[in-house]
Amino acid sequence: MAKERYYTDPEYGLSPKEIEIAESVLRKKITGETFQKIAKRHGITDRHLRNIRRKQAFKDYIKERTIEEFEEDQGEVLDALKRKAKQGNIKAIQLYADIVGLTDKTKKVEVKSEINHQKDVSNDELEAELNELKAIIDEALEDDYKQVQ
Repeated sequence: MAKERYYTDPEYGLSPKEIEIAESVLRKKITGETFQKIAKRHGITDRHLRNIRRKQAFKDYIKERTIEEFEEDQGEVLDALKRKAKQGNIKAIQLYADIVGLTDKTKKVEVKSEINHQKDVSNDELEAELNELKAIIDEALEDDYKQVQ
């Protein structure tokens, strides 16, 4: 875990106080604190906080902790994305397909080209094709969900 490594290894160049400040910055959106309030709470000036935030080690720490936190919530995020995709949300379907590697840019171009040329299709045919595509997506989502677990 990044927190322990940054605490115990001086090579990373952050003091324990700077790590506490980084944790406050990570929680900033949740707590609603401004950078000014964070600086005041930690007994430093706004300028000192800006200087700390400019340190590469500080940026690296924030990035590592953000990734760690995402990894902890990844299952829940993918479940929510899967639910949205099953409801027919096109952006969720696209994002999920990108995440699991189902999309290929050349295939996207072919599909778009194919759709543009099929103008004389009845609503019933379109609905049947849509249902078929939803079934394929549902099957792929369920397979991928089983692999993740």
